[in-house]
Amino acid sequence: MPFKSDAHYYVTRGVNDSIEDRYIRCIIDIINLDRQNNVKADYLKVFHFSNHPEKDNIIQIKESQEVPSFKQTLEITGHLEKSFKLWVISDEGTDVENVTILFPEEY
Repeated sequence: MPFKSDAHYYVTRGVNDSIEDRYIRCIIDIINLDRQNNVKADYLKVFHFSNHPEKDNIIQIKESQEVPSFKQTLEITGHLEKSFKLWVISDEGTDVENVTILFPEEY
């Protein structure tokens, strides 16, 4: 199953320069929580961050994957200047899994 607990996480320069660290930490925490809850993970997960349409100072995080089909929406406190989408790609190696967090346009 992708997204092992001993994974090494890598963030592209574009994400590192544009996205607050707390949002990256949030993605890693969500992946770890999914793992604890035995959510079967695809090699590609998509995270879309946007301001809640009805609640001030709330950010919605929509997580999705294709196989097996999975979607969830989580909320955190905050406000974004603009919405963004991140891909999280798992590349399982022989000894350790590498996980890359990137913008779709960086692929």
